[in-house]
Amino acid sequence: MNEAKERKTDSELALLAPVPLVHLLSALQVQEWVAFGSMAFEVFDKLDKQRSDCHVDAYIYASLHDGSNVSRYWRATYIGMSEWDRELSKHRPASTANETGWGIFWKVKNLREVSESECRINEMKGFGKSTKYKKFFIPEGPILIQHP
Repeated sequence: MNEAKERKTDSELALLAPVPLVHLLSALQVQEWVAFGSMAFEVFDKLDKQRSDCHVDAYIYASLHDGSNVSRYWRATYIGMSEWDRELSKHRPASTANETGWGIFWKVKNLREVSESECRINEMKGFGKSTKYKKFFIPEGPILIQHP
């Protein structure tokens, strides 16, 4: 990917996805970009077709939260998906060392914890949908959303 394309961002499309808190915390130790596993090939395939090589904002909900002072809300920049290869292993959180069986891996950079005001799920709408999610909506898998 050339540098000019790397700077482009899709301003209409975004990703909302849950990731276990333990993996988010572990992912902060990964250099450059991090890869999370998923079986939602169709969602990421559609995302990659819609984004036209642009980067996309990712809103991440920390699932399996332990009630600590760590935020339930995270942001990152989605940069693509891939199948497993050896190179990918250095971009996986250490907490995922014993995980197997993922169909694809979605990659993000600039992962960071944010306040709830920067990730208001009840202000978000599914991509191509007209109604917002309910106040206490919790994503159970990755979803394409209209950029908030």
